[in-house]
Amino acid sequence: MATIFPDVEVLLISRLKSTRDASTNPVWEDVFVGTIKPHTSTEDYPEKLVIVRSDGGTTRERGLVRTERVGISVYAADYSSASNLARLVESSMRTYNYG
Repeated sequence: MATIFPDVEVLLISRLKSTRDASTNPVWEDVFVGTIKPHTSTEDYPEKLVIVRSDGGTTRERGLVRTERVGISVYAADYSSASNLARLVESSMRTYNYG
């Protein structure tokens, strides 16, 4: 039977949303987390966005090992806000247990 690996985008979005929702840091306030930006016609378009994408990876059939590459884009109204949010996202990513 073939091994089906978990959807890394769904996993990371869930963890980032949980981190955002549990945080009292104002940088996380009103952050949209997803795989695509909302359509520009969206009412109340979010000012801060964290967009997760899977960039593929290496799969070993016999050893059942998968190394996944992900990209995370961070958008905000200005450089300082985007930089602060990106640093929080990066820090959060290092705390997650992927085992």
